[in-house]
Amino acid sequence: MTQNVDGFVVLVNIPFDSDSPYRDAYLVGCSSHQEAEAKVKDLCPGEPDIRLYVSALRPEDARSLKLASNEVRSWE
Repeated sequence: MTQNVDGFVVLVNIPFDSDSPYRDAYLVGCSSHQEAEAKVKDLCPGEPDIRLYVSALRPEDARSLKLASNEVRSWE
């Protein structure tokens, strides 16, 4: 049985002293914007200047990506 899961894209930006910040993107299967943000913050503990940008996926996109509940996947 397939479970309907909401999905989010979380863009990560961590500024460093150099000119180029660390950037990454994750796909997160969860039910809220806040939960998606918390899951990705847990991947980068100790980063006080982390900036996260969270966008909801359309339900059909989350299904086509086969996101599981509570899954955090690097978006390559």
